[in-house]
Amino acid sequence: MMTTTMTNDEIIRMAREAGAYLDEDEGEILLLPEHLFERFAALVAEATKDKSITAVKSVKTTFEAQDRILLEAVQAIRGMK
Repeated sequence: MMTTTMTNDEIIRMAREAGAYLDEDEGEILLLPEHLFERFAALVAEATKDKSITAVKSVKTTFEAQDRILLEAVQAIRGMK
């Protein structure tokens, strides 16, 4: 089964994309100014939604009714419903 968890590298990439930067005095500590928290949260939410949709789409079904339920799940995750 497909996993919906994110790797550390993915989270760090999103933090940097949101505006996080390395604290030169502290070494490997990423700093994210408070005013950028919402941007970071939005990036994480979008990535989580994308991974969830991919996981649902990867489920193999044998009945049309199951296919409809999975389609409804994808639409709900996307917020289309």
